[in-house]
Amino acid sequence: MKNLQTFCFLLLVVAATSSFAQDRFIDCRKFDSSITIVIDGDGGDWPLTSYGSPALLDSDLNVIRGDHFIIDPETANYDNQDNTNAYEGPEDIDATTYIGWDDEAFFVLNIVTDDKIGFEHANADTIDADGYLTGASTGWTNDGIEFWLDNDNNREPPNIQDDQTSPNDLQFNVLIDDALQRLDYPDIDEFDIGMTPNYTFQYKEIFRCGADFNDGGDLEYETLDTIETATIIDEDRKGYTMEIRIPWGTFYEFNPDAPIGFSISWTDWDDGEFSHWIWHGTVDAQTSDYKEMRFTSDNPLGGVSISTWSIY
Repeated sequence: MKNLQTFCFLLLVVAATSSFAQDRFIDCRKFDSSITIVIDGDGGDWPLTSYGSPALLDSDLNVIRGDHFIIDPETANYDNQDNTNAYEGPEDIDATTYIGWDDEAFFVLNIVTDDKIGFEHANADTIDADGYLTGASTGWTNDGIEFWLDNDNNREPPNIQDDQTSPNDLQFNVLIDDALQRLDYPDIDEFDIGMTPNYTFQYKEIFRCGADFNDGGDLEYETLDTIETATIIDEDRKGYTMEIRIPWGTFYEFNPDAPIGFSISWTDWDDGEFSHWIWHGTVDAQTSDYKEMRFTSDNPLGGVSISTWSIY
């Protein structure tokens, strides 16, 4: 009897451990068919009450399953490259980032608190007195979000940091600069805002990829042009809301048919100095550090629960 009890106890431990291990992934949930997301910078069409707990990391940087992201200073890595832009608390920068998908695309809603927003906090000489972008720097010139993708989910070299030859691994960012430019210089021509084919400046950009679209030329511009983005700056300039839509197939092996390696980081420029929070908890951009994201459809976002149906 004692041996049977011991065996049952061990079986329960193994089962619980296996279940917990299987639960270690980022849950990107599919939108219910009743949900339509319009990329306009307004998150009012997102079913935010349908979201559960955020995806978190434990002290060993293992994933605690969740369906959206927050900046958690306990586990995320703060990288202030110039060592002067020190984090001062959630009023300095804080973010909640929601994700979802449908049959056509992957969607992001990024809601950020930031007490220093404006071109005066960006790279030196980013914009001239008339509101035109100078091209002194492409990418990383203001606040925004970065995505780190390992689309074949192999976590193997060649990786993003040391050998940028894999077409499936890439870094992609979206900045708020185009929204700031429209806000501060309302009379400027739309063609001169944000991203132009001659690549003097970009507010969205592909980095660290061996694919043909990471060429700094027309093909990259055409690829980025398929990615919809819209940002609204808060009236008090203490935050912003950003929406992003990336069609399936935009990047090699970027589709919901299989899990991908994934991480995000939130960028923050204050007083001309760069910093960012890296969600997966390490400094390096190694694909081996990314976490697995699965595209699930068994618990749709925005679906109406049977318990809420009217009874006639």
